Amino acid sequence: MRRVHREEDYKAYLAEALAELKDRDPEDAHGLALAKTQDLPIWSNDRDLALAAVTMECLTTARLSRILRDQSKALRGPQAS
Repeated sequence: MRRVHREEDYKAYLAEALAELKDRDPEDAHGLALAKTQDLPIWSNDRDLALAAVTMECLTTARLSRILRDQSKALRGPQAS
């Protein structure tokens, strides 16, 4: 399910996110602030974001794919290996 968030939904974390990204790419602050409000990792291949977002986990597509593959195998059980 996709949900659209308004700036009011994450405004409380925006200043903190801007501060974390001030030396990198402040345009990523909105995504980082939203991730903080939801307490969820960020899915991005943006190297600047991955290096700067030290307070939130940042998953690349490759890493997320490995996590999902491993979870799928675990759900199917040992016979699926």
